[in-house]
Amino acid sequence: MVKDCALCNRHQRAQPKLPAMQPDLPTRPWEKLGSDIFQFNGANYLIIVDYYSRFLVIRPLSDISASTVSSHFTSVSAEYGLPLLLTADFGSQFVSEMFKRKCEESGVGLTFSSPYHHQPNGAAERCVGTTKSLWKKTVANNQCPETALWMYRITPLDDHLPSPYELLYGRKPRSPLPTSNLALQSKHPGNTAHQEANLQKQITQAEFYNRKASCDKRVLNQAEPVYVWNSRKHVWEQGKIFNRQNPDREPRTYVVEMNGKLYQRTREHLRPRSTDKKPPTLSQFTSEAVSSQQLPTKKLASAPTEVDDNAMAPMIPNGDPGPATPTLVEKTQGSPAKLRPEDEIIVVRGGNISFQPRSQVTRSGRQT
Repeated sequence: MVKDCALCNRHQRAQPKLPAMQPDLPTRPWEKLGSDIFQFNGANYLIIVDYYSRFLVIRPLSDISASTVSSHFTSVSAEYGLPLLLTADFGSQFVSEMFKRKCEESGVGLTFSSPYHHQPNGAAERCVGTTKSLWKKTVANNQCPETALWMYRITPLDDHLPSPYELLYGRKPRSPLPTSNLALQSKHPGNTAHQEANLQKQITQAEFYNRKASCDKRVLNQAEPVYVWNSRKHVWEQGKIFNRQNPDREPRTYVVEMNGKLYQRTREHLRPRSTDKKPPTLSQFTSEAVSSQQLPTKKLASAPTEVDDNAMAPMIPNGDPGPATPTLVEKTQGSPAKLRPEDEIIVVRGGNISFQPRSQVTRSGRQT
């Protein structure tokens, strides 16, 4: 009579748990995924967990609409690859036609756990609890939440299982803990052939690139004045070498100082600059040479003077009737109207000799 009573059956205690049903285990990374949506400090997040490695991926959600969840799932699939099966709860975002169509187009099988029964999606539910626990500790200790997730990904699951990162990628991650370089290398069987192929590609690219390149430039010294190429204005600006931060790893990288500010430039955009003063003009150069007392060989005269044949003779080759080569002796000077184009002024400056043509007067009276 009690079993047939509707009122008694309505207020019966809940049934005990049923025996566990073991699902099929994944045989490779990123084969079966679990997904869920959770809240933390008023913000919504999408979590995706790999059942094989327990590697989790979290994306912040601006809203919990089906389009936003589908967009983030597509982004994760583009980064990590397409799974074979995805298990989610009975949320409206996952049962929507948009999300179902996205999974169908990608060839991803979609299964759902029953409402209020989270055991079929236990991996995702367990990672949600782990993430919230880690983030609570980071907020209390004023640390970065992403760093906490990174430490979870690279921590071994137990004493005889590797970390989720190593199970997913097949190699150990680099971390603050001391690790040998051999352990960080890829376990892929074609790793050696891949390295050799990359080396040959690099050599070939360098050969084609160097066909249009110039020779290497010398090393610039500290505090050396240089010209710096301005890529925006396409002009050279004056600067000074400040230092080289890492000559061994970056031999062509320099820190230059321009207008009281520091800039980082490569050697291709730097050109040595001379610190000599601006050279004098031709008029200043000639006037200084004429008025200098160190030039006894140059005399300006208004009337023509005769040239000493004995002094010019040694400079004339035997049998050469051509004009004599100018020397440091006195040179015939005439009035401006009688000057010839070959008449020159001998200027001695700092031990150097240069020849400058004299001015001439044309028929119209114009002086050139």
